[in-house]
Amino acid sequence: MTPSASQPTNRTRWLWLLAFALLVVLRLVLPFRASDTMLAHSAVVDSLLNGHNWGRQALVATLEYPVLPTLALLLARVVATPFPFAGGHLLVALCQAWTILYALRLAATQRQRLVVLVGLVYVGAASDVLDAFATADPNWVVAPLLGAVVYHLALWHRGRELRDAVLAAANAGVLAFAGLPGIALGLALLGGMVHFVSQTARGSQEERNGLKWLIWTPFCYCVLLLFLWNWLIMDSPFFLLGQLGQALRGKHTADIIETVTNALGSELGWFPLAAMLGAGLCLSPGRPLRTTATALTVGLLAVVLARTLSVALSLYAPGSGIVLSTGALGLMALSLAGTDWQGHRWRSALGLLVLLLGIVASHLFPGRPLVVEASFADGAPPRAEIEAFADQQWPQSRVAVYGLRPPAIYHDPQEQRFVARVDFHEGVFLTQANDEIIHLLLPPDDDRYYPQGVSPFSSMTTDGRPWLLLERTWPSGWQLWRCVITPERHSKLEGL
Repeated sequence: MTPSASQPTNRTRWLWLLAFALLVVLRLVLPFRASDTMLAHSAVVDSLLNGHNWGRQALVATLEYPVLPTLALLLARVVATPFPFAGGHLLVALCQAWTILYALRLAATQRQRLVVLVGLVYVGAASDVLDAFATADPNWVVAPLLGAVVYHLALWHRGRELRDAVLAAANAGVLAFAGLPGIALGLALLGGMVHFVSQTARGSQEERNGLKWLIWTPFCYCVLLLFLWNWLIMDSPFFLLGQLGQALRGKHTADIIETVTNALGSELGWFPLAAMLGAGLCLSPGRPLRTTATALTVGLLAVVLARTLSVALSLYAPGSGIVLSTGALGLMALSLAGTDWQGHRWRSALGLLVLLLGIVASHLFPGRPLVVEASFADGAPPRAEIEAFADQQWPQSRVAVYGLRPPAIYHDPQEQRFVARVDFHEGVFLTQANDEIIHLLLPPDDDRYYPQGVSPFSSMTTDGRPWLLLERTWPSGWQLWRCVITPERHSKLEGL
């Protein structure tokens, strides 16, 4: 490449980098809305940095708070150390700016990019988008991955370069680390890529079969890593599926089907629906961007199904609202970048009208805010109140909390008063009680912290155990139990 040819390329890269930096600074200046999801992932990061076992367990042992946002937050926390802002805010700002740049890069010309930029500002007024962009949620790390998949899919559908197919498959494979919605999105996108290979029928049969294997390899590798990490840390390769299995056992099949059927429309949202319809109207059949928009639409519908199933099972679908808003912006960018104003002017105008109606409908019929959807900390008794109550008789006792949400609420970096584990084993708990005075803090059995009626703590909240003594119950349903197996050196009879 000659110096004259490389100079515009280098200049373009610097311009993109400058735009990225400006977007990050602008987002850091704007306010953030705190979320309990950030609280949970931050507690896991703190525990990892302090070398505690609960942090290692929580990193890999649940689909509700998956590994990818936690690791991204850990990296952002380290990077943000010398700066006067929180690592979580930096992570969200970086991901949002990166996603916007991917949307702009879908356009092939400067004029189209200007149109897409105006469109992004235009659709930013949608209730779903405003809510998602204001929320400080580490699941925003999924958005640039989705943007990368859509961008490279568009290039692959247009130029059939193997490099773009590999990059799209690699980014979609990492979605396996993003919880149930991420897994559903990755499967749908990769399935669409394999279907595209079969339909286009370019190259020999061996080449097409090899490309199909290449497409699936990153996703399968990431899934196997998840099982391996669970095997090494939790002693069971399928431990992260345990809560999903308990939730399925605790619900009737007919109730699940009814809830999924009734909630599909409300979980989709008006603006994402309008973006899907608008893309179908604006993009002409047979165009490469129309193929990309179809693949993205199928992926978003898979996320809606995973989100609705999670609601039916009373589970949290991490990042699903963010993915739907990001995907809707991607569909809008594809529509504006690929609209054929000359040949299909009326269809394009109708598609833009549908987008406008979707924005209006999102404000007239808003869905649940992401902060409300992910909320779990309200109603929990204050930490100081629990400590003061225990100190009345047992000032040297520690309080055991299990799972992920309760330890996140009562996160103790030094584990001086609260000690946490993800899994509960009665023998391990009793062994600990032989060494120290231990209390057990149980949340209400209402599907918010554990699957109702089927978790190991469901019977404890009502029937207790022979080795447990109920000491206090709060109006919100939280219970504080004390293990009556008191170590001899702490016995009240020791001095008699």
